[in-house]
Amino acid sequence: MTKKHCEYNELLQTERFIKDRLQNDKINFFGHAEQRQSIYDLLERSATFGESNIALLIGVRGSGKTSLIASALHSIISNPKLTDVVIVRLHGLIDTNDTIALKSITKQLQLEEETDKKLFGSFAEHLAFLLTCLKCGRDRQSRSVIFILEDFHLFCDHTNQNLLYNLFDSAQSNQAPICVIGLTSRLDAVELLEKRVKSRFSHRQIILNPKDISFTERLDIVRKWLSLPTKRDIKSIQSNDEFSKNNKMAWMRRLFDQRKYKFSADWIDEWNSNVDAIMENDSVIESFQLIHDFSETLDVVKKILYQLVNGLDSPMLSANHIQKLCADYCDDGCVKRITDLSVLEICLLIAIKHHSEIYDHDPFNFEIIFTRLNKFVKSAHMNPYDRSIVLASFEKLQNDALIRLLSETSSKVQKEFQMNKLNIMVCQINKAVTKYPNLPTEIKQWAQSSLI
Repeated sequence: MTKKHCEYNELLQTERFIKDRLQNDKINFFGHAEQRQSIYDLLERSATFGESNIALLIGVRGSGKTSLIASALHSIISNPKLTDVVIVRLHGLIDTNDTIALKSITKQLQLEEETDKKLFGSFAEHLAFLLTCLKCGRDRQSRSVIFILEDFHLFCDHTNQNLLYNLFDSAQSNQAPICVIGLTSRLDAVELLEKRVKSRFSHRQIILNPKDISFTERLDIVRKWLSLPTKRDIKSIQSNDEFSKNNKMAWMRRLFDQRKYKFSADWIDEWNSNVDAIMENDSVIESFQLIHDFSETLDVVKKILYQLVNGLDSPMLSANHIQKLCADYCDDGCVKRITDLSVLEICLLIAIKHHSEIYDHDPFNFEIIFTRLNKFVKSAHMNPYDRSIVLASFEKLQNDALIRLLSETSSKVQKEFQMNKLNIMVCQINKAVTKYPNLPTEIKQWAQSSLI
């Protein structure tokens, strides 16, 4: 086999390995160590001691709720002592009523044959039968069941909230060892529960804040995602006291599932050296900074890295390729949309941009932005804008999807105080300001100079 052919083969395997890691990695979870440990402890107690628990994991979309649960569950499944655990996943967008949800539970518990022969008088009787079927052994102990409810708030729309009531009631009455973890983006999810359901809820809530990873840490994460595993990685995990024994085993299985991926030592060294050089490149750092300004989550970065390694036609990564992918992601026609806005709407976006830069992309409401806009208008000696006109322009930005209403914001909150998030990148606003025809000089200076 020629050297060129060997190189091509290893390049192909590298592409598959990194894509597999980006798509299916359930071990690496970055940030939120305290929240992850809390969820893991609940799952472990349920799996080990048959303890029943209920908890809500709350965070904005993209904050990492599903990834956190996947990581914690992987640690539980990887433990050879916890083989008698059943995991049931339900999603509020799919399991839209109790009948569909019950069919999904039955299928995931693999009890279709048993239930086909039975007639049930109520939802509670059906669920109780399913849990009874899980009892095994001489002492008739029931296997632990972990219920994961994605988009938990949507289950509150079910008739009489029968599913939630019976799951919570089973957990509180210890009918069977079950652990119910609800994932939601709504802070007021508990308030959506009926009184009888709320009385059976443990009121254990775990909050995820998306701003848990700094830009420097994100660059390190990108480096890890792109690097190939070495023997040194194995030794560092084995000597790390922060990892439990089972976690170490899981990490090593993941790092060196090399029956599928076989790389020579020379190729690993060459590839990783190239990755290190790329990640030290100033233009690459600036490109990832643009993406960081756009999104606080790692999903966008994963998409770009997937494109980067998909169909590699050269032995090593290129800084220019990364720059182009990041630039393409930024220049998506959004700048043109912004330049079509009115001057007042541009001013609102500039005020939102300054707020995001000062408060590290914190959410905002109309009152916050209106106050910041008025400070600029006063300092620039411009005629003040009428409040109702500004509010209408603010709502137009929402309709144009340039800003978005946070999903956890309650509809009962007055619209001026509902929290929003910038839906575009700061760099896109800056580009639009420079390209906007006949924009007053004061506004350009406001956008490009000191924050007000």
